[in-house]
Amino acid sequence: LVLTSPRAGVVSQILCRPGEAVMAGVPIMTIAETYPTEIIAFAGENQVSQIQVGMKVQIVKKSDPPQIAESEIIRIGPNVQLKPEILWRSQNLPERGRPCMIAVHPGMKLVPGEKVGIRGL
Repeated sequence: LVLTSPRAGVVSQILCRPGEAVMAGVPIMTIAETYPTEIIAFAGENQVSQIQVGMKVQIVKKSDPPQIAESEIIRIGPNVQLKPEILWRSQNLPERGRPCMIAVHPGMKLVPGEKVGIRGL
């Protein structure tokens, strides 16, 4: 059996073992894009009324030298939700926010899962 992916990338996780039977439609692996095209950011609870689709932001990668690129919000989640733990300022204090999808500037060299800063949120 030959499997094909709907996009270029690398296998990031295998969800079942060789020889294991699976039902049709059940995921067997996850694919990570080689180069991200979107970033998920979280607007703080005090900012949720200020964000909108098309709003200009800057993506900031703290590398040497730093990378900074102009971008914009392309989608906004429908509700406020718990942020991923890696984004909390204190591991003991959960934070909430509204997810936003931000387009990645084609010139930025990002790795899937990499943490970057967003100015303007």
